Amino acid sequence: MSESRGTGIFRQVPSMAVAARVAFAVAFAVCSSGCADADGESSEADVRRWRESGRYHFEVTRDLDRAIAAFESLTVARPEDPEGLVGLGEALANAPRDWSRAAGLFEAAIAVDSLNVDAHSGLFDAEVRLGDLSAAARAQERFARLRPDHPYPYIEAVRLAWLNDDPPAVERALARLERSFPGDLTVRAWVAEERARIALVGGRLRAADRHFVDALAHASARGDPSEIIERTVDRAWALIWWSADTATAIALVDSVTRVHPMASMPMDDWPFHYLAEFQALAGRPAQAVAILESHADHMDPPPEARPNPWWQAAWGLVALDVGKPDEAVRRFRLWDEGIGCSICALGDLARALEAAGEPDSAAVVWRRFLDTPDPQRIEWDPYYLALARERLSAIYDEAGRTSDALELRNALSRQWAEADADLPGRVTGESGSG
Repeated sequence: MSESRGTGIFRQVPSMAVAARVAFAVAFAVCSSGCADADGESSEADVRRWRESGRYHFEVTRDLDRAIAAFESLTVARPEDPEGLVGLGEALANAPRDWSRAAGLFEAAIAVDSLNVDAHSGLFDAEVRLGDLSAAARAQERFARLRPDHPYPYIEAVRLAWLNDDPPAVERALARLERSFPGDLTVRAWVAEERARIALVGGRLRAADRHFVDALAHASARGDPSEIIERTVDRAWALIWWSADTATAIALVDSVTRVHPMASMPMDDWPFHYLAEFQALAGRPAQAVAILESHADHMDPPPEARPNPWWQAAWGLVALDVGKPDEAVRRFRLWDEGIGCSICALGDLARALEAAGEPDSAAVVWRRFLDTPDPQRIEWDPYYLALARERLSAIYDEAGRTSDALELRNALSRQWAEADADLPGRVTGESGSG
């Protein structure tokens, strides 16, 4: 599943149908590196077993140790198998966060299969997370040159411009993506969504809502129920987070889930964690728990058998909502430890640490959020960039770090230079007053 809240259009890890999960569990139990014929040569059956057990444990159980073992066996037996190289790279880039080794594997896969989208995408992400934006730019340029027919390199150009804090380049990259895929409704929805996020970062809430409406219109025209739900939740989340309009947000989500209820689609297509997280944010923990428990009944293995990261994210928000910050901290740490994204869990973890009365620990996490490069910043900055600056400045004030606090308030003032006049919590200039 994707590593970002509300980005279901382009998933990095595709979900699998329940029937396929069961088939994998029965037919392809994990195979250690000892799976070989008596003469030491790996058979085609061994190779197939390693490939499928690697995908199964990466995508379904999230048992990354077993996924890595299976893919390592595959790459030893078939050193030029691009699926094995990419699979091992993706697994290493997740919980181990061995981005350097992963980058080498993705490069090896590209050398074998120069058009492999997953290898190019994985390499870009790894270079960003290693902090080398120049290498990431080179990877993106090569990707665009080799695959001008695919939206991913154009999307990477948007993300790279965002990381370089270059708003004109962001808009140029979005416009280029639109021009290159004019009839693709998924691309059009993604572009509208990104423009909504950019508007939220700048505190332009009404403009953001218009873009969210556009994104939902494109998703509805495409007709994918899961995407429609996710786009609705994205808009509703922003309404609660920035406008405190909980009633409208709940009405939006309730209306779309009545049209597309859980029973109407395959369980793996139903975006359970988005909905559970939304219900917790909306102050409806009982509904969130009901969604999680209903989904757990259909999961094999059970989600608590391994610390499935997105399961932890949803339960963490429930814990935070019901006033159990220590439990929320535990869940959010498991979320952070289980994903390759280096910032996705940080905003919620910092909030939970503050609620648990640990401002010093929260300050470290807020600082990490502000300072860490990640290809998914553009998805998380709309909700946590301003909050990180505001909360960290308050913690610094308490600690007597006046100049550091002032620097953050000034950065927030610049961020909101063109914000809506009635933006909640808006700061003004160097005084830091509201």
